[in-house]
Amino acid sequence: MENMNNKTKKIAVIAIISIIIIMAIIIIVFTSNNNKTELQNQEVKESEQSNPPSSDTNSQTNNETVLEETYRVAITNTYVNVPNYHKMEMGLTEGFMDGTTKFFAISCSPFDKASDDVKEEYNKRITDYIADVHNHRLVKALGEHTEEIININGIETYKVEGKMNCGSNPKYDAYFVSYTFIMDNVSFMISGLVYDESQPEKEIKQVKEITEAMMRSVRDHK
Repeated sequence: MENMNNKTKKIAVIAIISIIIIMAIIIIVFTSNNNKTELQNQEVKESEQSNPPSSDTNSQTNNETVLEETYRVAITNTYVNVPNYHKMEMGLTEGFMDGTTKFFAISCSPFDKASDDVKEEYNKRITDYIADVHNHRLVKALGEHTEEIININGIETYKVEGKMNCGSNPKYDAYFVSYTFIMDNVSFMISGLVYDESQPEKEIKQVKEITEAMMRSVRDHK
């Protein structure tokens, strides 16, 4: 009987030790998994911090939000997405002004048949633009700038970017960018101007991006 009791005690001890070992293993595995999860989360967080969302993507989304309206240019079948700003009719130019720093415009002469030379048409449109906008924005003449012919969505476009001489007292150079193109034998110029005398870099960047977004929205249907 005594031997049986001793045997029973040994079995009980072994069972307890086995349970303790199993529990220890479970705790170790659980802790290891937690540590692994925390490490993975930390790696994801660090990856997000080192690779933030593309500013180009954000800019594109913001520009699409700004261009809330569809504008039909004069009596043509050309449509452009434009910002929901205060509208100003100025001769052959339709202006869109935010009231503080930015001025966008679309210029065209729908009754004049365009030539095949987009640069020649640009010369016409910039002349009309300066004449139309002069009394409103005190635009005087195009200053230092660059010119290039580029293709945007299959449309040959004459891009000009630089400074526009503005103001009277004081005089200042304003950032200016424009895109001239020909569609259905009519020439158009889409432009953006920063008319704040202090010329903030943020506004220049926005005008540059929004004007390009307007040009990219050009189409022959609503």
